[in-house]
Amino acid sequence: MKHLKKIIYLLLTITLIVSCEKETVAEPEIFNQDQQKIELKNLPLETGAFMNEIEFQRILENSPQPATKNKDFQGKVFDEISGLTFYYDQNEFNLNGCENLELEDFESSINLNTDYSLIYNNLDESENNGVYAEGDISENVFFYASAGGPTGDMVVMPGGLENNYASTYLRTHYTSNDYEIHYLNIEFENNDVFNVSMDLISHWNNILPMKLDFYDEDGIIGTTTVPNITNSPTYFGIKSLSPIKRITLNLLGYGWETIDNLRFGTCNPDIDEDGILNEDDNCPNTPNPDQADMDEDGIGDVCDDDIDGDDIMNEYDNCPLTPNSNQANYDGDDEGDACDDDDDNDGIKDSRDNHPFSNTTEDFYISGAECFLDIENQFARNGSTMMDELDSLIEDINSQYDGDNWEELNRDFLRKLSGITYMWRRDRLISRGERNDILSCARDSGIPGVLIR
Repeated sequence: MKHLKKIIYLLLTITLIVSCEKETVAEPEIFNQDQQKIELKNLPLETGAFMNEIEFQRILENSPQPATKNKDFQGKVFDEISGLTFYYDQNEFNLNGCENLELEDFESSINLNTDYSLIYNNLDESENNGVYAEGDISENVFFYASAGGPTGDMVVMPGGLENNYASTYLRTHYTSNDYEIHYLNIEFENNDVFNVSMDLISHWNNILPMKLDFYDEDGIIGTTTVPNITNSPTYFGIKSLSPIKRITLNLLGYGWETIDNLRFGTCNPDIDEDGILNEDDNCPNTPNPDQADMDEDGIGDVCDDDIDGDDIMNEYDNCPLTPNSNQANYDGDDEGDACDDDDDNDGIKDSRDNHPFSNTTEDFYISGAECFLDIENQFARNGSTMMDELDSLIEDINSQYDGDNWEELNRDFLRKLSGITYMWRRDRLISRGERNDILSCARDSGIPGVLIR
């Protein structure tokens, strides 16, 4: 009997120790912007009770978040279960044709007080309460706070009172002694809201997450938690496969659920109606079903300010469809050399022009000769000027000069130039006297005069 009592006592002691070990759980730590630990002893839970730090951490871990649910987070997260897409980048959201959604920015036609203004019950288009006149709020949406505090449900705040945010915004309201559960609810009148975006804001210099629940006519669609809400606006957008009727916001911690710049409605997935969805369209606002993109920069040609990608804007580019950053334009017309099929503007296409970049100097002369000819340089044939034919002949003679064959090449030069000038005389480009002047000047030119090896 004595040993039996000892055994029972031992079993009770072991049971107590095991029970205590099971209840010992490391508490998560949450910090504000000043790296001060936030004491989350009685955070409100959606059930109407209160939750401790462990429950708080559980909600964070079980909500779709870009930091934990998608390692390749680049501005949006798709939740396969709910069919909801969450956006954390405004440009990404606007790719869905969402720039023209209806806007509620909580601005008032009545001058707001310098202090906050309380809103009791609902906030909607019918307001005429000294804060808003009737019609100030959009007719397609209304707002209300769940389980509001004794001093009022919501507050309209002129910008700059609690932070550096300039715009008027809407938030829930309760006093420091009133830590009952508070939610900010957004309800939409029509059944055509598939896309919503807004700015989310926290207060008291805390960095806190905000939980958002989304409902359609039949009940909750899905939920997410947006981490790191501060007193600077955090952009958030949503795309739903079914109409959104209500959004409930709950800041997880001591703070006020606060929003501004609410946009809602239905985005146009193909704004330009060219059969290409905005998110895949390289010109979402300009029809281009062929998706042509010459410089392959991701911007389609029909909306690209620099189609050829040569860093010259189309309106200043003399070859907007051909890269030519140097903008070379030999004949000074409206087309650069890179896209001009007659660069010297002699009426002969470059493909058939013996000299596509003709020497169009006004006067005919022989380089190296000290003689004044006073002969006009004219186009001879096949797109070549008289100077072109002379330059080609001199280049050919000089290329053969090795320092020992000057006399032979000089005779060859004079003989060939005589034949060329004969053709010019026959074509009435020069007179007989001008031909004699050219040949006389050529004899004194010293050609070949350049040693080329």
